Amino acid sequence: MADKQIAEVGVEVLVMLDEEVLLLRRADTEPYSGLYGLPSGSVEGFETPKQAAGKKVMEYLGLDVEDSKFTSAITVHRRSKTGVNIDFFLILDNVDEDKVKNNNPDKCDELKWFHIHNIPEDDMIPYIKDVISSYKNWNNYLEDHTSYLNMRTTPLKIV
Repeated sequence: MADKQIAEVGVEVLVMLDEEVLLLRRADTEPYSGLYGLPSGSVEGFETPKQAAGKKVMEYLGLDVEDSKFTSAITVHRRSKTGVNIDFFLILDNVDEDKVKNNNPDKCDELKWFHIHNIPEDDMIPYIKDVISSYKNWNNYLEDHTSYLNMRTTPLKIV
């Protein structure tokens, strides 16, 4: 019998304003330092993904948001260096642009709005690029094949 998967649960937030998405560039954080991503983090203890999302938009953007303001977008199953992750991507729509600030400059050196159809694909975390593409196409589930899912974990045996 195969081992059961034990997954780390994460949350990432698509902060939207009309047709634009807010991306943050990771600074001095691994993995993906220097690439654009989203406010994100682990779902801890018994909190819900919406509660975790609220903590993350406060931590990164200084926004105090009620749980009910987040809507579900996409669920992603992906493999990371540490194991399996299930990430809930939630939408925070129609934010007040004037209230958004870089509240975590040690982990983020830039906040920038991009049109949803003109994201910086070469400078983005690969699975985030796939999530935004899925969002644009109304897909709500994604299995990440851009990071570690296709990596061979044992060396090839040459006969």
